[in-house]
Amino acid sequence: MFDEDARTWANEVPLFLAAGTKSDLTRKMYERDLRRFAEWCATLSYVPLRADAGQVHEFAGHLGNIGHKPRTIYREMTTVRVFFGFLAARGVIATNPIADLRWSTPPLENREVPTVGELREIWSGCKDDNERATVGLLGFCGMRPSEVESATFANLGEVEGHQILRVPARNNQFQRPYVVIPEPVSAAIANLRTRLGSGAIIRTGWDNSVDRNSLRTIVMRIGSRTSLRYELKPLDLTFCLRSIAVERGFAYGEVVRSVGEAESRRLAIWAARSTGAIEDHPALRLSRLVLPTKPDSLAAMEEAGTMLRLSDAHPAAATAFAGAALEKHLRDLARENEIPLRGEGKLSAYAAVLKSRGVIDNRTLQSINRLQDIRNDAAHGWFERVSSSDAAWFITNATELIRRYPLTEPGSLGQGD
Repeated sequence: MFDEDARTWANEVPLFLAAGTKSDLTRKMYERDLRRFAEWCATLSYVPLRADAGQVHEFAGHLGNIGHKPRTIYREMTTVRVFFGFLAARGVIATNPIADLRWSTPPLENREVPTVGELREIWSGCKDDNERATVGLLGFCGMRPSEVESATFANLGEVEGHQILRVPARNNQFQRPYVVIPEPVSAAIANLRTRLGSGAIIRTGWDNSVDRNSLRTIVMRIGSRTSLRYELKPLDLTFCLRSIAVERGFAYGEVVRSVGEAESRRLAIWAARSTGAIEDHPALRLSRLVLPTKPDSLAAMEEAGTMLRLSDAHPAAATAFAGAALEKHLRDLARENEIPLRGEGKLSAYAAVLKSRGVIDNRTLQSINRLQDIRNDAAHGWFERVSSSDAAWFITNATELIRRYPLTEPGSLGQGD
């Protein structure tokens, strides 16, 4: 009888793994979970096919005793429960003995994740193309360690002019079946392809394909060259895209598709840690798109602030936009006070005219002259002279100036003079 049960178990497992649309990675995990359960049953002379709720609960305790994390135990026990449900549906067993057995959902791990500055330092610390490709695929592309381990040159391709790496395990409709590779990472991979020709992209020091342990060794070696306060591991890099995307306001839909992460609870970890300004609240941003709630000059300054905080552009871009809006405000202020203007003056020229007619005071004139210097650097391409703090100072002081000297009838930034 026991031999017959063992044969039935062995025959049903492949059928279970073949059912549905499970990815190769999921099938491997299911197979490993069920094999571990069957082997544990054998050590205690239990029959897996005849296991009851008490024995399965005992197995969960065993997993904890051998050091499995709560989240891993939750997944393994879910595999066993779903498999018994499959057996019951096929009539192999009368009922699922653990249909009502549930394990509490473990809290998601709140791990340390490199910031933008730290990720830049990690990239700079890479010594060769293999390390750059490792950091790029994990950190910039958000790939999981198992996906990086199985990545091969054969999976490279191109979409809309950008190099991509196909990820066969990603086959759900909400996921992109590939990751887009940034140009510096693509260059590193191209160098590796020239040297290696084919096979796995990421290699060990002996040019063998990596596994879980060797990938961890590579990442830890890279992390040891940085000023990180913690030991860098592959998953720390994997979660960079999720964390930084939430912090910098990347499109949520694209984040979900890019990293293949549909579970909102996991992305909520990074949302809870985000320190976004109240000015970036979605209700305020949506209303600014629809409702003309503020004078155009002030609205432009808010847009410049949003550009500085959330845009990928250099701080000079936000400074140049804010400078153009401030120039228009001063020009409109002069015209509103019936002050004749000649040519297309600079901020300082408009300020001098306004000061001569008593519209602004000497303190404001000096402030505008300082604003003029920063605006010139931004407008004329001296980007190395314009830092984020310079841009923030410019926007703050330009906003204060506009509020101090408002227009009686604000014009539209979208119209000509």
